Amino acid sequence: MIYMEPTGSHETDPFVKEEHMVTLNRRGEPYMCTIVMSRYSGVYSGAKWLAFPLWNIELPDGWDEDDITCMEFWQEYEDIVGKGITPEDAYADLLKKLEKTGN
Repeated sequence: MIYMEPTGSHETDPFVKEEHMVTLNRRGEPYMCTIVMSRYSGVYSGAKWLAFPLWNIELPDGWDEDDITCMEFWQEYEDIVGKGITPEDAYADLLKKLEKTGN
């Protein structure tokens, strides 16, 4: 299991974690994956490209918001989003992180 905020209101509590099961195929790849370019050139996330194990409409609040919110998001969710210098690297990193969490 990984913990993300697939839905919720940034207005009430942007970092309420909910258990979110990632569904994997036979090769251990997530069925749902959204790869995006990081905001602020990766200053807060630590990478240019990010891979979330979620559909794009489920991306949690905070990852691409103002400086403070973005910084707080990445302090909290550092270990469950794939990161890389290319989209492919971010996806490969996500697969490694999912393997470590037992998904």
